[in-house]
This record gives sequence, C-alpha cells and structure tokens, in this order.
Amino acid sequence: MLHNSKEQLRQIVLDLQSYIEKKIELKSLEFQEKGAKVAAAAISNFLGIVLLLVGLFFLLVTAGLGLGELLGSVTLGFLALSLILIIIGGYIYATKRNALKKKLERQIGSFLDNVLSASASEAAADDSPTASATPKTPEPAEAAQKSPQKS
Repeated sequence: MLHNSKEQLRQIVLDLQSYIEKKIELKSLEFQEKGAKVAAAAISNFLGIVLLLVGLFFLLVTAGLGLGELLGSVTLGFLALSLILIIIGGYIYATKRNALKKKLERQIGSFLDNVLSASASEAAADDSPTASATPKTPEPAEAAQKSPQKS
C-alpha cells in the first residue's frame, strides 16, 4: 500500500512538472504570436505610409511643375512650392507641435492596445473549453453599429 502511494505521488509530481513545462511553452508561443501580429501590423502600416509618401512626392513634383508653367520658370515654380511648404511646416512646428505629439502618442497607444487585446482575446477564447459552445453576444456598441439606422 505504501509503495503504491509513493508511486502515485511520484506520478503526480511528474504530471505537475509536465503541466508547468507545457504551460510555459504555451505562454512562449502566445508571446511569439502577439509579436508576429504587432510586427505584421507595423509592416503593413509602414508600407501604406511609404506609398502615401511616394504619392505625395509625385503630387508635389506635379505642383512644382504646374507653378513653374504659371511663373514661366520651373525653378521659380519649385522655389514657390518650397516656400509654401516651409511656411506651413514652420506654422505647424511653432503652434501645433505638442498637440500633434499627443495625438500621435494616443494613436500609437490605441493601435498597440487593439493589436495586443485582439491577440489576448483570441488566446483567452482558445483557453476556454466552453468558448466554442457558447454563442458570442455582441457588445452594445457593436449591436448599435449593426442595427439599421433611421434617417
């Protein structure tokens, strides 16, 4: 009897060690998944911003050429466009710098919160044994968006 209980205790300890190792491995994989999602979202946003800047560049070149046609010199056209951009940039830097900085910080924080909370909710749904059996009830804000609006 004593030998049997020692063997059961040893098996419980081994099972507990195995459980802890598996739990650590799972958390590591979840962390890697969150990191991959953040990286994918960052790369996607970066590519969008690069394409936006390339389009803006060509728009500015076109505007410089157009101003050059109006002023009779391509050089004067680009000079006028440069002065306009310097004036606008100087105004934004002098007056709106702190507000722009705070807005960017909020947007970046919100973006990271959304990405990480989406990963966390997916991980929580995977951990829950009843997650697939229980129908998801929409949040009040989601339900309001999905319902038809009266105009």
